[in-house]
Amino acid sequence: MLKMKVIEKIQSSPQNQGKVVFSFEFFPPKTEDGVENLFEMMDRMVAHNLSFCDITWGTSGSTVDFTLYIVNKVQNIICVETMMHLTCTNMSVKKLDHALEIIKAKYGDYSGITVAGYPEAHLDAIGDNGVATPEAYQNDLAYLKRKVDVGADLIVTQLFYDEITVALEPIKDNDEAVKAFEIHLGIEMCRKILANGIKTLHLYTLNMKQDHILKANGMVNC
Repeated sequence: MLKMKVIEKIQSSPQNQGKVVFSFEFFPPKTEDGVENLFEMMDRMVAHNLSFCDITWGTSGSTVDFTLYIVNKVQNIICVETMMHLTCTNMSVKKLDHALEIIKAKYGDYSGITVAGYPEAHLDAIGDNGVATPEAYQNDLAYLKRKVDVGADLIVTQLFYDEITVALEPIKDNDEAVKAFEIHLGIEMCRKILANGIKTLHLYTLNMKQDHILKANGMVNC
């Protein structure tokens, strides 16, 4: 594979021709069957020409080594540009600094840093009314700028605080109805984002297929 930063791959894609650039997030499964199913699904997703995928860091009881194993296979066997989460979970500051030094020294030319951004401010800044105050929002934006100033080259936005509990309440005991509602919500959210001129989407898959959302928004044909 050509070694390049994720941001470089996004920038080199034909967004200016109206093409939507999309990516997926996956997490390390707990079981061997889950791992096999994940790799099979990822293999199929390659046909959709996603820009990259990211793998979360030792979640759901999995280990850091397991995350590294999955990242290595996705990057080198399935051949999808892969971004690995690196968090402070179960890692001392000294160990984290050491890891960053190694990454910068050995892979600095083609490794990038992606950080989280919050369109409506971080959850901690949201008041009881569901909205951040202007001051809290500006503070959150300033913190995001600090991340960029110290090296971040890509921001993934997340967590819109739309009210959905009222719609969920009548169907909460019907798994199929909840699933259908969630798919509809995802489709409509993507449509609104695309309608406002944004041509990049990052989908949290929960390790499930996203074909329905991609098809409904004209991002894939099959």
